[in-house]
Amino acid sequence: MLNVFKQFKKEDIPKLRYGILHSQFGFSDGVSIVMSQVEHVMTKYLKVPKKNIFYLVGKSKYKSPQISEKEIL
Repeated sequence: MLNVFKQFKKEDIPKLRYGILHSQFGFSDGVSIVMSQVEHVMTKYLKVPKKNIFYLVGKSKYKSPQISEKEIL
């Protein structure tokens, strides 16, 4: 049986790239707030650089190289 899941060590976590997909980001809805909280935890406690966290959203209140907007979402 082929193992499709790679095992990561704790020191690998900051080196990985992460993606978050949602219809909107940066607004006062619950999901946007939780997305910000997740980013905060990842950067503060897991030491993931912000440059390794990416967003694909339909609409964003903020502009950043890590945020891609696609109206179809």
